[in-house]
Amino acid sequence: MKYFLSVFWLVFLPAIIHSQPADWKGSIETQKGVVTIRNSQQGLRRNDEMKPLPLSRQLSIGYYQGPDDYLFTYVRTVAVAKNGDIYALDKECVRVFDKTGKHLFNFGRKGEGPGEFKIGIDMTMDLQGNIYLRDSGIQRVSVFSAAGKFLRSFRPES
Repeated sequence: MKYFLSVFWLVFLPAIIHSQPADWKGSIETQKGVVTIRNSQQGLRRNDEMKPLPLSRQLSIGYYQGPDDYLFTYVRTVAVAKNGDIYALDKECVRVFDKTGKHLFNFGRKGEGPGEFKIGIDMTMDLQGNIYLRDSGIQRVSVFSAAGKFLRSFRPES
């Protein structure tokens, strides 16, 4: 089954979470991939009590049926580069899109060799744009350049 990826939360949720005052009384919960912001006692900021939070879709990537590069199988995590490029860790590879949602390229694949992963579980990006992909199936981290070139791998210390 193919899934549809919406990146609204990717862009706006971190700003919402990190801009709260220290005494903010709300909670942010994630269940089955749905993020819910609850705050029954006050608004998002001290001076806007109980004002609704207007949300709107900013960008969607993917199709239920369409070109293969836009069909997702199981997206585990998404990272956004400084230039706005979007990296989606899918079940079989990392898919890269520009900030408008245009597919640029894929990298990585299933396997156990250099640049391959068995169970890609998480991904993050450093300040230079290198991608760190954690593989729970092989118990290692693979490092790729922003262009998808395999650089190295290592086993995290326990």
